Amino acid sequence: MGQTRPVQVFVLVTEDTIEENLLATLAAKRELALAVLDPDSRVEAVDVQSHVEELRENLEVLLGAKPETPASARRPGVEAREARRERVASAAGALVSAAFGFLGEMLPPGEPSSQASYLGDLFRKQLSECIDEDREGRPTLTVTLPDRSALDALALSLGRILAEHAPGQGRVLAG
Repeated sequence: MGQTRPVQVFVLVTEDTIEENLLATLAAKRELALAVLDPDSRVEAVDVQSHVEELRENLEVLLGAKPETPASARRPGVEAREARRERVASAAGALVSAAFGFLGEMLPPGEPSSQASYLGDLFRKQLSECIDEDREGRPTLTVTLPDRSALDALALSLGRILAEHAPGQGRVLAG
C-alpha cells in the first residue's frame, strides 16, 4: 500500500478460540486452492475436516448449547469424585435394599395377601417409571432431599448409630 521499505507484520491469535479455528480453516482452504490451481504444486493432502467439529462445538457454545466436556479437558479430581459418587450411590442402593429386606423379614411368615400382591405390583409399576439405567444397565433411582437440613439430619443419625452401637464406643474414628 505504497510502502517502499520492508514491513514486518505480526498476527496475534489467541489459542483455542474461534479465531484460531477460522484461520486454520482459511489456511487449509488456501492450500487446497493452490493445489488445485497450480499444476506444479506438491501438495498431496489438505486437512479441511479436522476443524469442522471444533467449529460446530464453538457455534453451539455461542448459541447457548453446552457441549460435553471431553475427559482430557476435565479438571483434576473430577473423575475421582464421579467414581466416588458412583460407589456411594451403589452402597446407598445396597443399604436401601437391605433395609427393605430386613423389613420383609420382620413381617409375619406366610404368603402375601392378594391385596399386598396387588399393591406390590402397583408400586413396582409406578416406581419403574421413575427408574433410569446406569452405564452397566443397573436400575437407578434419584432421591431428592427437601433441603440441606435433611442431609444434616441423615449424617447426624448415621453418626449417632455408629458412635452408640459400634465396638469401641466412645472412641473417635479418624479418616
